[in-house]
Amino acid sequence: MRSKTNNNKQRAAEEFKPLETDSIFESLPVSLHIIDAEGVILYANSKCLERYEINAEDLGKISFSEFWADEEKKVLWFDSVKRDGVVNDFEMQLKTSSGAIFWALGNGISIPYQNQRCILSVQIDITERKRMESALKSNEEKYRLLTEFSSDVIWIFDLRKERHTYMSPSVYYMTGFTPEEIMSMDPSEVLTPESYLLVRESIEKNLKDFLANPEAQKHYIIETRHLCKNGEVIWVEASTKYRYNELGAIELIGASRNIEDRKKAERAVLYLSYHDQLTGLFNRRFYEEEVQRMSFPRNLPLTLVLGDVNGLKLTNDAFGHLAGDALLKQFADILNRELRAEDVAARIGGDEFILLLPKTDAIGAEKVIRRIKEAIKTQNTGGAILSVSFGWAVKETLEDSFDVLFMQAEDRMYHQKLLESAAMKNETIQLAARKLYDRNLLEFRHSENVARLSVDIGKAMGLHKDVLADLLILGRLHDIGKIGIPGGILTKKNQLDTGDWIEIRRHPEIGYQILRSADEYVHLAEAVLSHHEWYDGSGYPRNLRAQEIPLTARIVAIAEAYDTMISGNTFRMPMQDKAALEELTSHAGTQFDSEIVKIFVSEVMGKTLQ
Repeated sequence: MRSKTNNNKQRAAEEFKPLETDSIFESLPVSLHIIDAEGVILYANSKCLERYEINAEDLGKISFSEFWADEEKKVLWFDSVKRDGVVNDFEMQLKTSSGAIFWALGNGISIPYQNQRCILSVQIDITERKRMESALKSNEEKYRLLTEFSSDVIWIFDLRKERHTYMSPSVYYMTGFTPEEIMSMDPSEVLTPESYLLVRESIEKNLKDFLANPEAQKHYIIETRHLCKNGEVIWVEASTKYRYNELGAIELIGASRNIEDRKKAERAVLYLSYHDQLTGLFNRRFYEEEVQRMSFPRNLPLTLVLGDVNGLKLTNDAFGHLAGDALLKQFADILNRELRAEDVAARIGGDEFILLLPKTDAIGAEKVIRRIKEAIKTQNTGGAILSVSFGWAVKETLEDSFDVLFMQAEDRMYHQKLLESAAMKNETIQLAARKLYDRNLLEFRHSENVARLSVDIGKAMGLHKDVLADLLILGRLHDIGKIGIPGGILTKKNQLDTGDWIEIRRHPEIGYQILRSADEYVHLAEAVLSHHEWYDGSGYPRNLRAQEIPLTARIVAIAEAYDTMISGNTFRMPMQDKAALEELTSHAGTQFDSEIVKIFVSEVMGKTLQ
């Protein structure tokens, strides 16, 4: 068969006769030339001369080989023509005489010409087509890279088939499923039941919009929960658009991304907006919204309970804010343990808590509060005292106002607070003193000595027995503010540095804040604040002078100074009795009240100093 075909080509070539005129060749819109066996161009039409940028005078002198940009293609083309006698639609990368590269689609056939075997070649310029193909290929590569290497998942969903027809590879990193697995699955197998229903409803609604106006460039955003191959469930946000594909079918094109981290952040923000950061209970904002949500007949009777932590400021002053925070968290833990799942507990202020107890009457409320109080008694608070006063009111009908309920509960709570808070505060002060003395035995001995000496001075001055009673307590509690000073400073064996003294000088103010919190001790707070003032006004913390300083503070100042001198401390040796009295006398009128110093030296100590 091949032999017969070649014979036909050969016969056609033998019958080729050059025209007397080349008018037909000249009118062709393509390049045409004839070359001999060596490749020399013997004839070229005008289009060829123009394309290769050569002159007619050069014909017979230049070779077609000079115009090939690809040497391998040139050899292949010449060999094919010589072997087969004809080559059709051969892509050539050629160049002009100036070096400009162009593409051509060439046909070649072996013919007799000027008494020799030659090749007639016709080239159609396809440079623009190749440029467009290259651009298209570049774009396809770019879009392929965008879809395959984007962290977002690009997909196409056929609405009629209800299957994905394209899924980018990044779906594997998001869900663990391969694109092929996802495209073979029904959407109900990928989405949670709630999200599947949401998607169905969204498609039904948005498809109507699209059919009503297909030209509108509408995009839709939807958030759904997707099942991963490992069993996890993640939040996914999809941006979608409807279109008609080339077959006229409606497709949904989308880009999906994992928004689990964003959702976690949103949940954290939402949690913080409705929860108290310290205790983890709900906050006032949640409570105010919850009272509206609970205003339904099914929740009646509804009891509102107010709880106020007694002496929280005193605890903070005496033991530090960390101790106060610990009490609040312990109380919150008790509420979480003792309340029912449907009950609501919220912290609405620094020391104020509120409970909402649905389907609970007054008797039920009393039982709940009794249970909470029992739990408070058995709670290990680490030393501080947890005491909470409660008040409650019951909403019997929907018409009952929550504002009125709140005031009723608040009145009952304050009544309880009057009965319970004072005892708790007094106990806290005693606890603070014990902790201070347990931490430093020298402080206990010092406070007892100062109390005894202060009472002795008061007796020598003929003061009333009530004042003597105050001096006894004041002597024991004058340094209670040291409970707020780091223990390492109080027991430091070396000389105190500037920072240490700054801390030490805070103790009168701390003691003042502690004592003024309790009714039993509030009248002594001013003396505690002033016991380091100097008679000449150069003391601290307020630079009081002379009679501005409370009498009891002036007495305690002398008793404290004397005991400190004769007892010594961790960094100073004790002084002899006489030397200590001389030191007091030398500072009479400056640091100490001179009249009280005289009474102390002569009457209390029974000394006469020269």
